[in-house]
Amino acid sequence: MEKKINKKTTKTKETKTSKKSPSKKVVKTNTTKKKITKKKAKKGFTLIELLAVIIILGVLMIVAIPAVTSYISSSRKSSYITTVKNLISGARNIVNSGKLGTYDTSVTYYLPFEMIPTETGTRTPYGDMKQGYVVVTYNGRGYEYYWTGTDTSEEGIYLTYQNKLDNERILTGVKAISTDIAICGKENIVVFDKNGSVVETKDAEDCIIQGDVYDGGSSSPTYVAVDTDFIEFNNGSITGIHDIVDVRVTDYENCADYFYTTVGWYASRSEALSYCQNDLENELNSNASPYVFSYAEELRDANVIKVNRLERYPKNLIIPEKINNVTVTSIGASAFHLKELESVTIPKTVTRIEDGAFFGNNLK
Repeated sequence: MEKKINKKTTKTKETKTSKKSPSKKVVKTNTTKKKITKKKAKKGFTLIELLAVIIILGVLMIVAIPAVTSYISSSRKSSYITTVKNLISGARNIVNSGKLGTYDTSVTYYLPFEMIPTETGTRTPYGDMKQGYVVVTYNGRGYEYYWTGTDTSEEGIYLTYQNKLDNERILTGVKAISTDIAICGKENIVVFDKNGSVVETKDAEDCIIQGDVYDGGSSSPTYVAVDTDFIEFNNGSITGIHDIVDVRVTDYENCADYFYTTVGWYASRSEALSYCQNDLENELNSNASPYVFSYAEELRDANVIKVNRLERYPKNLIIPEKINNVTVTSIGASAFHLKELESVTIPKTVTRIEDGAFFGNNLK
């Protein structure tokens, strides 16, 4: 009985041994695989992969750097424009107070930035404001505002209407600002100092169209007619142009003596007197002939008439896109016939020019 039990025991042990033996081999094999896997994980990038990464990074930098630079530049310019608009806002408060008396519709007023208080200051993102003016005009109903100025880094803006102030108006190399530029039709200039006192009164050397921008003198000076006092305008069509003549006879007796004795136009003094009393003013004020202007000047010099307004239409004419908020769409027949014009700029809004519109001029 004991021997059998021993055999079974021995057999059982052998069986267990035989079962365990293969198990150990499997474990050994698994360990080997793990080691091989670890060795593969330590493998680095190839040269081609590194080059690809460098190229991608380079492309990203090429794209990103200009975009970032442009964003920074745009932000600085926007800050510049904000500073200017704050100055205009401060000037508006001064003007509306009535302290400066800026009520003349024929004057362009220059208000230096030093006289204008602002909460944000006058420093631009490029430097301190060196020279600058809020330019103001009055049209009888309200005010219009412009800006011109430059800072210590010579980043500046030439005379520009407030609604057209944007980043594109800021130019580099603006060393100085002229106070000789007016708004057309308001060619008398008054310049204030920082204390609000008038320091200079003068006539303009050049002018810009109302609500427009000065080009800094890059083109030849051009005086612009945009006033309906100059241009005859009807339902979108320009039908003519004329000098502005607004006069009245100051002394009928002196007028009669002039035409009867000096000029010798009339057979009797009574006829000359009748002409002075009944016809002369209307003839001057309503006649669009190019010779009326010279005639009015002659009578003024002879003390026959008093001149309320005497203004010659410009030889270099820029026609605006709109007159009194009406779009200019056409130029009528013979509208500028024999007007001695030297140049005309026509807006894109004009789609029709009728026969003989510019006949007999000296257009270049």
